[in-house]
Amino acid sequence: MDRADDEMVVAVEDETAKMGFFTRIISIFASPVALMKNIRHYPVIGPVLLLVMALSLLTIPTLAKITEITQSELSAVSLERYGYDITALTQAGADEETAQSVQVYTTVVSVVTLIVTYPIMILLYAIGLTVLTKIARGKATFAQYFSMFTHTKLIIAVLAVFTAFMMVNLGSVLDVTSLAAAFMPRGNMTNLTFCFLMSVNLAGVWEAALTAVGVREFNGFSLAKSVVIAVIVFAVSVAINGFLMGSSFIFLDMADNALQGL
Repeated sequence: MDRADDEMVVAVEDETAKMGFFTRIISIFASPVALMKNIRHYPVIGPVLLLVMALSLLTIPTLAKITEITQSELSAVSLERYGYDITALTQAGADEETAQSVQVYTTVVSVVTLIVTYPIMILLYAIGLTVLTKIARGKATFAQYFSMFTHTKLIIAVLAVFTAFMMVNLGSVLDVTSLAAAFMPRGNMTNLTFCFLMSVNLAGVWEAALTAVGVREFNGFSLAKSVVIAVIVFAVSVAINGFLMGSSFIFLDMADNALQGL
């Protein structure tokens, strides 16, 4: 009887209907469990990835203003930390034509970066989670994880647009959805604690929760085990992002100390 029931369950699962594009988009926000069940059978990637990349381009109107805000904050921080303006040094001797060329080049590079960042992030996340769950004796495939992160990055892309426009409106590079906004709103990128708190934001926490759902669905793990794996992935992401955010000043400190020793 049990065997017959198992065969019936398998037959029902084999008949699972493939979600349409718009149903997938709605499900990532409204019904993530159903979406993960569908991804287990149909790890769709292409259409959703294109949408994520397209959404990232919506931040382009904010790039110039955010760059201006960033340079202003870097100027103030470097004056306080080193006694001179880093941005002034990098712009010294540049004529108007050169400055315009640099601005055009920077815009082009920024657009290209926006387009390729998400596919690279998804690839790295999928590889890392595949390795991690294989160690935990999971049965999920790379394709399932790649599809899962393609869908969860949709949340990241949507909130990134919101955050970018909030930065422009507030005149600050502070992510209002991050822990930094709650605990260190006056912090700056010279403080690694601030950088790590900036990396813990609403989009990341939301994605971690959905990752736990996917890991459980794809592997048949317990809820506790799935949450632990998702937290590990999230913690590594926060550590890397936080360090990269604050690393520029680490190297600038080293260079300044070397100059002071001459």
